[in-house]
Amino acid sequence: TDQGYTLTLDGIGVDEAFITIYATITGEEPIPDWGGEEGVGPAVWPLNLRAEGRELESWGAQMEWERLDSHTVQLTQRCPVMTVLPAVVELEVYTDQLVPQVRGNWSLELLVDKTAPDGESLVAEPNLPFTVDGQRITVEKVAVAPSGGGLVLSARSDRPFTHFILRDDQGTVLPHSPYGLVYGSLRTRSNFYEFQGGRTNMASLTLVPWAADGGTHRVSGSLDDLPLTDEGADNGYTLLSLDVGEEQATAVFRAEGILGLSDAYTPDFGLLNADGAELALGGAKEWKRDMETGNWIVTWSYPEMLAGQVAGVCFWQPNCILLEDEAVTIPLN
Repeated sequence: TDQGYTLTLDGIGVDEAFITIYATITGEEPIPDWGGEEGVGPAVWPLNLRAEGRELESWGAQMEWERLDSHTVQLTQRCPVMTVLPAVVELEVYTDQLVPQVRGNWSLELLVDKTAPDGESLVAEPNLPFTVDGQRITVEKVAVAPSGGGLVLSARSDRPFTHFILRDDQGTVLPHSPYGLVYGSLRTRSNFYEFQGGRTNMASLTLVPWAADGGTHRVSGSLDDLPLTDEGADNGYTLLSLDVGEEQATAVFRAEGILGLSDAYTPDFGLLNADGAELALGGAKEWKRDMETGNWIVTWSYPEMLAGQVAGVCFWQPNCILLEDEAVTIPLN
């Protein structure tokens, strides 16, 4: 307790992939919201973690909170583990600022036995170097644990390495996403990529780079041609359905291969008249992604007068290719 605020550590989970902190923050004064009374949530800062004397990368932390009352907030914070930790971890949870504009000292030191969670783990430190597009990258760590899977890559570069897919030793593609990205040419930086679907008995993991020239090509057809796609479907979009109404049209896209595992692109479409010319919609557009199916739902709004002119549809397929000849197989045993 300091400055009228108390940090209580309710629980903790530690394994080879993530450290998860469960904490409660209470204040003698009400804890404000970011942005005032109609804000986006309680104004509390992420906690800092230090394991075995080394700072954990809190810039990539995921944080969720629940306000119990005006003076009490429960916090869940998940941080990636970039290195291999010992069986019993010396951990410090600390901060000098629980809420904005209040400086103090909140620090909790403890020993955590990371062999306690149920379930097996796989952890490897291959230190395997490879080169992609002039970038020299090193695979530092691969982990599959009860809390999830993680890949740690290090590089000295002015741009982050994000254009790749992961396949397990059975050829299954494992969706992944970066936990924050840091990069720079002055010194080597490490990044953590979370992946789903890993197995603790994997013999290897294959990283396949992909490339895009930044361009797209148009795919077009009549309203009777759905589902609509082209030879780029394996690593691109397929227009599954199109609902054309009086004032808006809604398209559903399936994203596969490279684009099915990345938000680097979002689909877009246009409407065609009977001559195949694109109509000037001039209205509002919105995107959302169905988290169960992974499909993109894109809606265009337009003036009512255009509805009767629609005879076809077009969309833009990104120019993406997998670089199979540059694939890197990472041994895990």
